[in-house]
Amino acid sequence: MSDNPDRLLRIAEVKGIVGLGHTSIYARIAAGEFPRPIKVGSRTLWSYREVQDWIVRQLRSRAA
Repeated sequence: MSDNPDRLLRIAEVKGIVGLGHTSIYARIAAGEFPRPIKVGSRTLWSYREVQDWIVRQLRSRAA
């Protein structure tokens, strides 16, 4: 996978990157704890940059 920060990801890629399942991702979105997807036509996509930023925040909160 490319590290292009402007890349858009499908749900399967997001799940693989963050290690969460579909239900957990959408539950965290509903709780305001995960980046909201972008609707592009009939597809739901996530910003690679936003997902990576979320991961960094998770790591920082663990270290605190």
